[in-house]
Amino acid sequence: MHEQTLLPALAVILVGAHWSGRVVLATFLLERLRIDDPVGAVPVHFFGGIWGLLAVGLFAMGNPDTAGWNGVPTPVTGLLYGNPTQILAQLAEIGAILTFVFVPSYVFFRILDALGLLRVAPAVEQSGLDLPEMGMEGYGWPRPVPAPSPTVAEP
Repeated sequence: MHEQTLLPALAVILVGAHWSGRVVLATFLLERLRIDDPVGAVPVHFFGGIWGLLAVGLFAMGNPDTAGWNGVPTPVTGLLYGNPTQILAQLAEIGAILTFVFVPSYVFFRILDALGLLRVAPAVEQSGLDLPEMGMEGYGWPRPVPAPSPTVAEP
């Protein structure tokens, strides 16, 4: 049985391929803005989520299963399939996410930073948080011990 999807297969490939390159650029943007994201969560989930929402507004192909979504009687179709209004709905959703998630999160983290509660001590940051936070090493192998500096024998 062939299952219907919201996006055509080629569009899914293009959406993923396009974003896989852009996630690197989003990471560089965060570094340039001096926003610390050691695990890359913001480029993948925030920027990637926004791209996914835009992709539906562009590539949705009118899957009959989407008829009735959000009270709209016709299937969801994107801009490339003749519906200029779906991209507007997707942009409205992005605006809602920015308003109700990004703005409060930004304010919350700025307050934590101002109170000195956002970062650990530099020494702990260098050694890693596994031991102080979890009480054990995060990996099953020992950390490498730096080699001693070679000494030069005097003649």
